Amino acid sequence: MFFDFLSVRGTRLCAAVFAALLWGVAPSLAAPDVTTANARIENGKLVIDGTTELGGTKIRLDGNTAAAFNVTSNPTTKAFRFSVTYYPSDCVVTLQKLTGTTLGPATNWTVNSCGSGVTPRGAWVALTQYVKDDLVTFSGSTWRAKRNNVNVTPMAGADWEKFLLQGPQGPPGPAGVTAKGAWSGSTSYAAGDLVFRDGSTWRAKRTNSNKQPGSNPNDWELLAQGGTQGPVGPSGALAGTVVHQAACYTTSDYSCGTPNCSCGAACDAGEVGVSAMIEARDRGTGALIAALNGQFQLFDNSFEIAALRGKVGVAVQVVPGSGPFETGATDVDVTVICMPRPISVGDSDSDGVINAHDNCPHVANPDQLDSDADGFGDACPPVCGDGLRQGAEQCDDGNLLNGDGCSTGSCHVESGFACSGAPSSCAPVCGDGLIRGAEQCDDGNTGNGDGCSSSCQIE
Repeated sequence: MFFDFLSVRGTRLCAAVFAALLWGVAPSLAAPDVTTANARIENGKLVIDGTTELGGTKIRLDGNTAAAFNVTSNPTTKAFRFSVTYYPSDCVVTLQKLTGTTLGPATNWTVNSCGSGVTPRGAWVALTQYVKDDLVTFSGSTWRAKRNNVNVTPMAGADWEKFLLQGPQGPPGPAGVTAKGAWSGSTSYAAGDLVFRDGSTWRAKRTNSNKQPGSNPNDWELLAQGGTQGPVGPSGALAGTVVHQAACYTTSDYSCGTPNCSCGAACDAGEVGVSAMIEARDRGTGALIAALNGQFQLFDNSFEIAALRGKVGVAVQVVPGSGPFETGATDVDVTVICMPRPISVGDSDSDGVINAHDNCPHVANPDQLDSDADGFGDACPPVCGDGLRQGAEQCDDGNLLNGDGCSTGSCHVESGFACSGAPSSCAPVCGDGLIRGAEQCDDGNTGNGDGCSSSCQIE
């Protein structure tokens, strides 16, 4: 009976010791000064929470006399705590009761979360420097470095040990699918082919040809049902804007420097104007002197933004002495922003002919008479500057600028120029005695050797 009791007691004792090693709890046969303790690494510090047999007991950690390593348990709850920047190399700490300068029996406690970890480094690379506890993959298995090494192929030995074995080959996965586009009766399909028909997606269950999806469940199965027709979306935005620019200057060494010369920019045919801008800057400093933004304005008797039958153009007329922009030290830039003319299906003039087919969309003309067959109805008055020669117009070069051969407002050929075509192309007439455009001279003839050449350039 006595032997049995010792055996049972011994079994319980071994179990207690094993629990202590596993969970960081001191064995019960230790001195009762410290009854429980939970030692762990937490946020980079060693933290120990525990209790003593008697409240007010002073406890020392690992024999260290520093203040942080000596705490006193609560007189009532008997609880104590260590929280120190300290890492025990063997992951075991010793706690002792301190009475005066005398230390009581030692109790050892295992520190949880203390051991060094491993560092995954991916696939093994020969020229990489590895350190102890690095993990690499090689030939399907995972290996742990036992010591620092470089260019040592992972294999069992002094440098590496197998950490995880490569598993067996897994079973083959299910067969995939192959997108084949819209179904066609002339195409032979194999199992797993995907086709589209009537808005739905079908998968071939077996090889078939000229078998419409849905006609036989043994050939096709519905993979995704087509949805119902959605509502019509709103009209999209018009295409991007187009910028037309021109640089107009006010001294003779630039493109527009003589009195009453003109320069400008305008939208092209098929475009509609959005906005226009004129900027005048000091040539020396680049400082902005004045600017004009908007539409259909007159400013300083020099800059005009005008409408050209739905287009927008900027006309700069240089008038000496009319303002600060003709001083000879000013650069003038003009900009017109346009966008493609939208297609209209309306009937602006309510004459029963939609705009797209109406030869005069803004003036009612249900008979659509076009006596001169110019594409514009007789009811439509000529518009100077639209690039079309109509009525009494002698020319129309598509702008509202004077001095380029085709006058503004009346679209008549200016003196010293000859114009042809529509939009009109105008050029100075050399030999008429008038200096126009790029002519440097005009002595009234086209002979050479008299100081003014046949092309009206100074010899």
